[in-house]
Amino acid sequence: MEIRMAREEDHDDLAAILQSSIKMYTLKEFGEFFIADLIATQNQTRRQARNYRSDGKAIVGQVGDKAVGLMSISITVYQGQCFDLEVFDNLYKSEYMEAIRNRLDQLALEDQINKQITNYKKHIELTKEAMKCHMIGQRLYLQQYCFDRDQEIKQKIDDYGQEDLAKTLTQQVVTNMINGWLKDYQVFKPSDLFLEYPDSFKDLECITIKPIQVLLEALEFFGLPKGYMNGEGHWKDWAKKKEEEQKALSLKRPKRQQKKTNKKAKKEDKDEDIFKPPPYFDLGPFSQAFTTFTSVSAETRAQARSVSARQESKS
Repeated sequence: MEIRMAREEDHDDLAAILQSSIKMYTLKEFGEFFIADLIATQNQTRRQARNYRSDGKAIVGQVGDKAVGLMSISITVYQGQCFDLEVFDNLYKSEYMEAIRNRLDQLALEDQINKQITNYKKHIELTKEAMKCHMIGQRLYLQQYCFDRDQEIKQKIDDYGQEDLAKTLTQQVVTNMINGWLKDYQVFKPSDLFLEYPDSFKDLECITIKPIQVLLEALEFFGLPKGYMNGEGHWKDWAKKKEEEQKALSLKRPKRQQKKTNKKAKKEDKDEDIFKPPPYFDLGPFSQAFTTFTSVSAETRAQARSVSARQESKS
């Protein structure tokens, strides 16, 4: 037997031998000129022309003028990188390949499950982010923020119940005071996370108003008059309350007949001034609405929103 480098024309001799010895496959499954392609792949010139990664050689055993055997020699340990050996079970035993395929199927299933878990977690994260940016979620956070500072805020309001301090209250003083209470409060805006998922939560809200406006709008659900910071709803029923106080005082004092003098006329003018509302800012409506806001449950909040929505739709 002569051993020499294989040539593509050896295909005919080798194909006849392969066809007669291998019954489980036919050459049609691998291509009509499969052996010729295999030999050509080992040819240095063709490897360079077609950029094959194989560094092997193909040799044949020749008896007389016919090739009777083929051997492919390569320095590459993993032949699967150079040839499509899937149809040959990668030259492994069928039991081994079955185990490999089962393992690959298992890994594919695990990968699919992991992707589903990742997508679910991402959806939950996006939902939480969207809820925080929504006005309802913002008010929930605001309520908790105010609840944590409830005593501090109420104490400050009580301090201004003293007449000398109350007279110093102006719109600007109260604005600064509320802003001070809200200095650590954060108005949430959509994060960059939504840039990764532009098709998710297309109705996402972005709140652009200041924290003080968020608080005042929330308190309007709980009785704070609209336009409160501009004086609306201040000193409500002041004259009625003073009239009741005057009646109560007059019942305690004995009645005396007196002549009407200039001094008494001046006193009556002074009494009329009592019924005029004070010129300084009234913290009463804010205090009442704030107390209700920090004490209500989620159910009550929902009911308040529903009532407000119905009133707005009617108007």
